[in-house]
Amino acid sequence: MLFHAEVVAKNEEGALERILRVCRHRGFWAHTLHAITDPIENRLLVEMEGESDRSPLLLTRQLEKLCGVLEVTMGGKRREAAVVAGEHEARGCANQVRRAVYASGSHG
Repeated sequence: MLFHAEVVAKNEEGALERILRVCRHRGFWAHTLHAITDPIENRLLVEMEGESDRSPLLLTRQLEKLCGVLEVTMGGKRREAAVVAGEHEARGCANQVRRAVYASGSHG
């Protein structure tokens, strides 16, 4: 199944690597990748196309959980990460915990 994804994230050290790692770990292969930075808003804009045997919705949900991800658009459907953050807190998954893990350098 082909997919087209657009991700907007904070332009932080390791942000692009985290996005690509989630794609790889979840079984998504990127055929094309275009990433640019917006220095004025300190944002990283990533656009990728690829394929997988899995549903693109799985990738959307996993990317939304990443620290620093602000917006995910998959095949034209856009979800704000703020909505997702509320969903995480309802399940007891606070963003601050993930930030602490990434900041300590103990992520995989």
